[in-house]
Amino acid sequence: MEAQHQKSQRGKPSYSISAIGISLSSAILGNLHMKYNAMKVPIHPQHISVLSRRRYGVCYACGLKLISSGYHYGYNYGCEECPLSFHIACANSLRRPLKRKSHQHDLYYFGTDFLRFFAMYRNFIDLDAGLCCSHCGQIWSSQPFYRCLECGINFHLECVPLPQIVKSKSHIHPFTLKNSFIEDETEEHYCDICEEKRYLSDQMYFCKKCHGLFVTHLECALVNEEEILSNLVPRESKRERREREMKMRMRERERERERERERQRREWEMRMGRRMRERQH
Repeated sequence: MEAQHQKSQRGKPSYSISAIGISLSSAILGNLHMKYNAMKVPIHPQHISVLSRRRYGVCYACGLKLISSGYHYGYNYGCEECPLSFHIACANSLRRPLKRKSHQHDLYYFGTDFLRFFAMYRNFIDLDAGLCCSHCGQIWSSQPFYRCLECGINFHLECVPLPQIVKSKSHIHPFTLKNSFIEDETEEHYCDICEEKRYLSDQMYFCKKCHGLFVTHLECALVNEEEILSNLVPRESKRERREREMKMRMRERERERERERERQRREWEMRMGRRMRERQH
């Protein structure tokens, strides 16, 4: 379902959604980063999802409540035939799956757009919807992360883990992971592999030897991965932390037992000393 042009009262083009009776100005659609009022979400390709003000339920992607006002003008994507709904920021996050041997399901990158949404509504949405990294157990809020929709779990980028430097079939030189990169002063920036728009604050891979003239989404670089030259250092896992804490507790108990033995030895020596002195007198 594509948007239909109309003329607004001020002479600016608008787009109507006849199915739900909503009219959006082109400026609003531009701010939503959408060309049309409907899209096929890659994880639900059998049906069309349309912009709506659906107020109840949760986003299928992030598990947080739908928001009916404010960010993204209160619009969400809702499937016309299923009860599935998505925040617009989440729908944008589902465009490119990441496949890694460390996890059996596809992972999706939740970056700048989602974090902006989350920062505005963290006081109004459910904060018990899985804010912890499944690998290390630490909070991921305010940091981009990868999410498995099937398991409903999240990972820090280094806990996936992602390569720091990787050789890909998509380019003659290795790619280096970078938190952000602005190659020129143009307003819009694109991935040099898929040629789709990328957000400047999102992590990406770029070519040092080409002086940043080749920049790509993380998933686009890794889909044709040839060789990992170095990995990000993963955070300590929950199991590793439990084992470390258990060892620390065992060492502390052993030190306590040693202190107790030392205390008993001194008491024995003091008693023996008193007895020796009593016998001498």
